[in-house]
This record gives sequence, C-alpha cells and structure tokens, in this order.
Amino acid sequence: MDVREGDLRVALTVSAPTGLDFAAMSPRRFPPPWRVEQIPGGYKVLDASGQALAYVYATETKAEADTAKVLTFDEARRIAANVAKLQSCLNEGDGNARL
Repeated sequence: MDVREGDLRVALTVSAPTGLDFAAMSPRRFPPPWRVEQIPGGYKVLDASGQALAYVYATETKAEADTAKVLTFDEARRIAANVAKLQSCLNEGDGNARL
C-alpha cells in the first residue's frame, strides 16, 4: 500500500463491555484525600500517601500566559483543585457528579 503525505487517516474507537468496574480491576490505588501543593512554576496534586498524581504548570502574569499560551497561576490552581476533587466525586458513585 502506497501512503503519501496527507493520505493517512487514523480512527480509534474504544469501547468497553457494560458492567465492568475499571476501578476494581486496577491494581494501583490512590488513597484519598487528594490534596494540592504549590510548587515552583505551578501546582501538583498528591494522594494521601504522597504519590504525585498530576502537575499543572503556570506563569506569573496574564501577559506572560497569553504570550506563551499557558495558564496563569489562578487558572492552574483552579484546575489542580478540581483534579483533587475527582476522587471524592468518583467515590460517591454518581456518574453525574459535578466538580
């Protein structure tokens, strides 16, 4: 098959059988509560054991953020806080939980 630039199309479909509990299948656990800690250049989300789960980077000023197309510290803080809330939302078992 001859593939030329622009001809390659990739389609990815992911489906899972209904009724599977992926959280129960996972050998890793990230114990609550999850917390946010400020680090130089942003924030990190940690679980109760101190495992880093996410890093959210930022810049000091809105002008720098706009120029570099990155987050401000306020935006990064809000995102990190919402990531930290995910554990409690998932534990509630409500698929419609809002952050």
